Amino acid sequence: MSHQFTEAIKYKDGKFYNLSYHQLRMDKTSEHFGLNKINLAKNIEKVPSPDKKGFYKCRVLYANEIENIEFLPYSLREKQKVGIVQADEINYSYKYANREKLEKLIAGTDFDDIIIVKNGYVTDALFSNLVFETENGFFTPETFLLPGTKRQYLLDKQVISETKIRAKDIFDYSKIRFINSMIDIEDDIFIETKKLIL
Repeated sequence: MSHQFTEAIKYKDGKFYNLSYHQLRMDKTSEHFGLNKINLAKNIEKVPSPDKKGFYKCRVLYANEIENIEFLPYSLREKQKVGIVQADEINYSYKYANREKLEKLIAGTDFDDIIIVKNGYVTDALFSNLVFETENGFFTPETFLLPGTKRQYLLDKQVISETKIRAKDIFDYSKIRFINSMIDIEDDIFIETKKLIL
């Protein structure tokens, strides 16, 4: 069975964000799986985009070619109940459309999100990379699952730094911020570590 992959691109008030980072990730995915190289910007231009006002997720589904592009209204959601979940076998190094193994980690819980720990090290949340906050700045685990586009952008801008974060280190930090292509660090989507559910 061949894999399908996705990209979720921020489209706000008539503007696409970080397209070059999405293109780079698509290129790496296509190269790894022997797929045709796709020009993301040219394909998006072919699809009618929403009104100039509003916040949307542009979801691109692809394999050897673009299979679907859709615009979905998007809104930010606060995190109220976040649990820590151990998953030593989990692997999500490419942005597969099939997220079944990830979804199983939160199935049957009432969590808004989860912090995934693999072999004793913090990785990601369910749909986000993580940024840990202290008085000394912002830090993201070097043991991430998925190389997120926003994560890479913030590393390139030196807003965040990579470090090893073990499960036992979590409470050395005051807050955990959630970032992805749709969520910026300044959007303040976070949870205080003291509120995490063990």
